[in-house]
Amino acid sequence: MNATSVDQVEFRWRPGKDFGPIACSTEDPRVHHASRLILPMATLPRGVTSGHRSLVYLVLPGDELATIIERSYDPDALVLTAPSSRAGGGRHPQVARALIGPCAAVSVDLALACLWQGLGALSLGEPPGQVPQGRTLARLPAADHEELTASFLARAAGRPQPVQGLTALVAAVLRQPGRPLAAMLPATDPQAPVPGAYLRGLRFTAAVLLQGTAHAWRPSFSTFEAAQGDDRGGLQPHLVFRVAQAHGGAPPTQPREENRIALWEEPRAPADECDTLARCLVRAYQELGGTGVAGRLEAVVSQYRTLEARLEAAAVCLRQYADPPASGYVFAVQKPASPATTGAHRAPGGADPVSAPPAAPGGPQETDGMDGKLLAELYRMLPAQDGDAFFQLVEWICAAAGRRVRVPEAEAAQIVEQLNHADWHAARLTGHYRDLAPSRLAGLLQPLLGPRLDRGQPMRWLAARLAREDGAEVWARAGALIYARLDDPRQAAVLADRLLPDLLHRMAEPRQETAPRLPASRPAQPPGLPPDWWRRPARVPRWLLAGLVLAVIVLSLLLVWW
Repeated sequence: MNATSVDQVEFRWRPGKDFGPIACSTEDPRVHHASRLILPMATLPRGVTSGHRSLVYLVLPGDELATIIERSYDPDALVLTAPSSRAGGGRHPQVARALIGPCAAVSVDLALACLWQGLGALSLGEPPGQVPQGRTLARLPAADHEELTASFLARAAGRPQPVQGLTALVAAVLRQPGRPLAAMLPATDPQAPVPGAYLRGLRFTAAVLLQGTAHAWRPSFSTFEAAQGDDRGGLQPHLVFRVAQAHGGAPPTQPREENRIALWEEPRAPADECDTLARCLVRAYQELGGTGVAGRLEAVVSQYRTLEARLEAAAVCLRQYADPPASGYVFAVQKPASPATTGAHRAPGGADPVSAPPAAPGGPQETDGMDGKLLAELYRMLPAQDGDAFFQLVEWICAAAGRRVRVPEAEAAQIVEQLNHADWHAARLTGHYRDLAPSRLAGLLQPLLGPRLDRGQPMRWLAARLAREDGAEVWARAGALIYARLDDPRQAAVLADRLLPDLLHRMAEPRQETAPRLPASRPAQPPGLPPDWWRRPARVPRWLLAGLVLAVIVLSLLLVWW
């Protein structure tokens, strides 16, 4: 088995041997071992009737293999050497076809694509339910399943239809990622196929934030399972969709511990930060599409390793989709939900849709741009950050400065006063960035200067700061970089008029104080000798030391003889 090959296994009922594999595309022992592991999930749930179709996706332990199982109840399936179609209690219509291969090839995106189009969209050869026992199935070509995956991702770029209960499902996954989850379906029509909207919503929101974390989240699912009383043992998916009522029978002796979410319940006010962030994620998903919101979250994932840091950063990144009013953080780790964030929210597609902040008058509208209020939040987060998180915020602020984003003038004064106490973290920036420290300091300064440089507290403070001697070099270079980045010549002239006189005056003062003169208390040194010649150690040749020792010995002997 190579990195892109995908094998097939057909499961059917056989007289005297019960339900199990009857045909395979390979003799690879790993595939045969995997077929035994997935047999409990390949078996159809109890109570299904004609026309049933469900899909299971599992990541197998150990061999880095994954499987996609399509289960169906087909009365027209080929009868396998049975006296009649009713032999075995009518179980011959139960059919399951499994695709088994490396996780890179049999990915969750391919599973969702198969849920969307069915396994019939692939080059299976003989269709499920029409394979004689012992037949060698065809191996799927790599180009076939890669093309289907690409088609699914292209479709996921569009805006999805809203689906009830998705926010509660996302919040439950974020709240307890390692705990199995059951999404409860209405019992009115248990045979209706489960829409893939829930799984696609999870794939492009919560699953992106959870990838690579220490939590036990696994991207495995089953689109239909009966009530928990019908659970079978063995390997089970992390997320299952169940009917709301059992079909009867005794409860299980060891039921699986899982969180249950009723998808038909009406949305409620956010109970905690996970609910609040889930609303942001779902709204962003509905407005940006699956790949659009996943692209934003991938940028967060690449910078933060822990789930808590990712949730906080995602809340800041998607703050424009939060419930109004949205002052402060949308998500704070282990803090009670703010009452201000529990109000009613705007539904996407309604009279007042959630959208990106409008662009400045006269400029193009950029729905993906960062607004001034969000930038102000980044400034307020700086003092509380340690280590690499601090410098990541600095990079984001500098990037916003490069896009000419400005902090609102009403909030700039408070932020400047806060940063003044830390001297704008100039020493911290110098120790980390070294020669690039002036560029990062200029990036922190520029969004706070305001549209009018001839008035405003930040400009006055900057001029006063340049007049000081401590750290003057990095501040002077930062001012020069801001001057070079200004597009308006009039603002550049104002900046030069305010900063250059104080800078030139400071540079001229040291020359007057350090004129060359000798201290009156120290005597003049002889010409040709350095001023500290008497402190320097002298080097004596070894022959001279040996001669002195020999002379002392001879003089001592002469004195004894005399």
